[in-house]
Amino acid sequence: MKLSLPIKLGITVIVIFGLLMLGMFLWKPMKVRYYAAKLRSDDIKVRQHAAKELLNLDREKVFNYYTDRYDPKDVKKRMGVVDELCACGDKGKAVMKEIFRNWCYSQQVKIPAGTLALANGSKVEIKSLWMDTYEVTIEKFAVYYLCTGGLESANKAVSKTILDVPFSSAAYPSRLYPVAHLSWQDAKAYTDWLGMRLPTIHEWEYAARAGSTGHYCFGNNKSLLGEYAWCKYNSDGILHPVGQKEPNKWGLHDVHGNAWEICVLIISGDAVMLKGDDINGDTHTSAFGCAHLPVPKSITPGRTVGFRCVRDIKYIMNCEF
Repeated sequence: MKLSLPIKLGITVIVIFGLLMLGMFLWKPMKVRYYAAKLRSDDIKVRQHAAKELLNLDREKVFNYYTDRYDPKDVKKRMGVVDELCACGDKGKAVMKEIFRNWCYSQQVKIPAGTLALANGSKVEIKSLWMDTYEVTIEKFAVYYLCTGGLESANKAVSKTILDVPFSSAAYPSRLYPVAHLSWQDAKAYTDWLGMRLPTIHEWEYAARAGSTGHYCFGNNKSLLGEYAWCKYNSDGILHPVGQKEPNKWGLHDVHGNAWEICVLIISGDAVMLKGDDINGDTHTSAFGCAHLPVPKSITPGRTVGFRCVRDIKYIMNCEF
């Protein structure tokens, strides 16, 4: 049967339209595969370009690739991931925040619920929560700084601490020192950014004790302090990388010495205290033990003032989050 010209034109239009639709349907997956392959290039510029394109096409591909590259044992590789994603603009920073938050969560220990007996004889019930295994490091605060672009207190000393650490292989270990020169506003802004918070003084003491009823997390034997803390007698007056001393029974490092730790009196409050003493701490001072200070200590940014985060446990339909 001979087709008329209008019918031929109609069929041609339908075929062309179908091919266009098929091309549009296949084009995105093809682009995703193309740029996903480019992500594995040895050329950083090629990787960054591929990441920028994929952030608009398939964000999950970028998230998964850089999560795999975020090596928990290599600070240099981790900071390389931070640099690459932050160079991709706000979308890259959002992915970096998610990767970083997941890693921070993995570096916490679960503190069981229990009761804290205070020196005055009263008792405080403590809910189960997650707490940082280590004091927040220069590396961790640098990720926050690079992703957000600033500090709550416009603290130049913190900026200098972060930005003056050179990006050389020899210098990377220094990023594992506790971040210092902090105001409590800086510490709170960091915890808020990650969906966490500062511990209360009672939560901190309860977690630091880890069941101990002595002056220290390991009892009352002062001769053991050097195994658990950087203090006046072994620190040489300088901060040290986190996690080098023995942890308490619940896995928390540096609850005695190294850096002071900022705590709040109540959740969501702005009254703060310092806990745990620092590198200049003396074993004879009450501040060096687990017990809280009798009066609030003024929180001013100093070279040995740091912090660690806690995260509340949420329950939905009897499932823990």
